[in-house]
Amino acid sequence: MVNIKNKVNNITINNQLTILSEFYWIETLIRYRIQELCQVENLGDFPQAPVIHTRGVHPYFDFLLEEKVDLLERISLSLSLISQTFPKFLDAFYTYNQIINQPFKEFGIHFKGELKILIPTWQTAFFLYLGTNIEEQLRLIYYNHSDHRLYRTKVLIRTDESQENPFLTPLQLHKDKLNEWIYGKNHRNLASHNFAAHEISSKLNWEDLFMTKETEVGLQQLKQWFKHGKKLQNNPKFSKNITAGVRVLFYGPSGTGKTLTASLLGKEFNLPVYRVDLSQMVSKWIGETEKNLANIFDLAEQKNWILFFDEADALFSNRGVVKSSNDRRSNQEISYLLQRVENYDGSIIMATNLKDNIDDAFIRRFQLMIHFPMPNTKIRTQLWNHLLTNTFPIHSNVELTQIAADYELTGGNMKNIFRTLMLDLYDTKVDEQIITEKKLRQAIKQELVKNGYVSVAKRY
Repeated sequence: MVNIKNKVNNITINNQLTILSEFYWIETLIRYRIQELCQVENLGDFPQAPVIHTRGVHPYFDFLLEEKVDLLERISLSLSLISQTFPKFLDAFYTYNQIINQPFKEFGIHFKGELKILIPTWQTAFFLYLGTNIEEQLRLIYYNHSDHRLYRTKVLIRTDESQENPFLTPLQLHKDKLNEWIYGKNHRNLASHNFAAHEISSKLNWEDLFMTKETEVGLQQLKQWFKHGKKLQNNPKFSKNITAGVRVLFYGPSGTGKTLTASLLGKEFNLPVYRVDLSQMVSKWIGETEKNLANIFDLAEQKNWILFFDEADALFSNRGVVKSSNDRRSNQEISYLLQRVENYDGSIIMATNLKDNIDDAFIRRFQLMIHFPMPNTKIRTQLWNHLLTNTFPIHSNVELTQIAADYELTGGNMKNIFRTLMLDLYDTKVDEQIITEKKLRQAIKQELVKNGYVSVAKRY
């Protein structure tokens, strides 16, 4: 027989807690309950769970501390994690009842496929927690209810597999929680057909962004929310008059810094920014768009993301008169979005080039609307200086103030021009690598022609 007490003590010796200590504890607990079931004498003490001494050892242990998980919840989560990563620690469950030559029913284990893969259930967790005390197990069935916090917060998921016996509901971690505990809390969620969002970031900083005073004022108000919003929400005196979360509309022409601003906000306040991909979001199948949105909102709420909807007018446009089933479905999608946006207690930034196309019902729900206009001559001059300084020598004939006055460009246009100019200079002889007015205007002309402009200079 395994010396259970000594094995558990070896797990936590010198306080060297690792995720393997949890796995060994569950393995030891399984063997303890099996020996108890077989009425083995001198069983010893009940195996104690590894003690969590500090935070930062592993995301799994941090979760146990943060959520104040009880012992039964911990056993359930451990079983789920082990079965989806290192199921060999559950091998003792292959023990057969020799009297009936079948697995022990007390284990509550599913055997899936030809390989007889072990799938633990709530019955498995109850068995490890209470042994064969059926009366006490009946009192714990509420843990299996869909309103239990492990289901409500999408830590555990219910499989499509229908179970007549609720005790035999499989224990399965949500894939995002599984990834977090395997790869760490900072793992990236990659866009796919099931998850229509991807994380955005930028190497730039605030000093690389030039904006009008009007835009700066709106942005400063938004920053105040990121600094003090939680304090307002947590203050009983203010919270009843404060709507959960913040909803902001960035509007203005393409290339004026809306996406960059969202990225820099995430960078400053250490919040992941996820851009919702509307091309993947909208589905031709009825109900799929709502399902896709629910998947993103649920995960964003758990992880405190900033959700960034670019070209929001594509989905949040004005609702029209219902003339077909497609119109009805589109209106249903907008109504669903209104509800989720209203109830989301995090940060939502929606960006659009066409503010007038946004549904009025959405407009009323924005706490802030920040305008990103075409940059004026002064801002364009600042940006030209910022882009071209410390690159190549600038010829004396280049008057950046005049260039800025001649061409009405966005910051995005100017960065494309900068890229074209730098590549052209690198492709010339070293002694000719000089920024001249001719080369700069030529790069500008290429950008404007690309965008369909015939007249390339404003003063012409």
